[in-house]
Amino acid sequence: MIEWCVNFIAGGFWQAILFMVIFNLICSSPRLIFKKNPLVNKIFSLVPSIISCFIIWKIRNGTGWLIFGIIGIIGFIVSIIGVVFEKMYKITDENIGSFAEGQNSNLPKDVDKITRCEKIKTMPGKVWIYQMTVLNQADLSKIAVNLNSDAVRQNILNNIKTAADMKVFRDSDVTICYEYSDEAGNILATLKFAPSDYKG
Repeated sequence: MIEWCVNFIAGGFWQAILFMVIFNLICSSPRLIFKKNPLVNKIFSLVPSIISCFIIWKIRNGTGWLIFGIIGIIGFIVSIIGVVFEKMYKITDENIGSFAEGQNSNLPKDVDKITRCEKIKTMPGKVWIYQMTVLNQADLSKIAVNLNSDAVRQNILNNIKTAADMKVFRDSDVTICYEYSDEAGNILATLKFAPSDYKG
């Protein structure tokens, strides 16, 4: 087996790359077992690459470094692009405040005839809170009962699950809250939707 691997690697540039890919896939499989341990994950992602590069370098008399360099540069570029896109298109605890600031620049805004979104506030743990005001309603007790009904909750939940503009929240596992108040600032209802609600 060892002799076959040596001959395979020595046979050509692409054979060496194929060996590196297969070797890394096999040797990094323990990452699936230790996926909750970042340190072990990092070890099993880096060590196989280093070992396979060293093996190729020994067999191909230095050409392995060229292969390692090409793979390393491609991997680095892909990683950077991945990090940039994740930060741009995912909400994190670090950037949720700036997301809210961007939205708040367009508020207050009427949602319909009786509700207005005043502003958005955030809390640690990726909690996003829409602060809503109920307008021009005399029977606030009836409104409060209606807002706390299963029907209203289900309508909002369906919107979170399907609306295109809510996709970034779904992808980022954000807890979404709707806080309804009357015009005097008295809270009528607070509806909370955790990721388990809209992903279940």
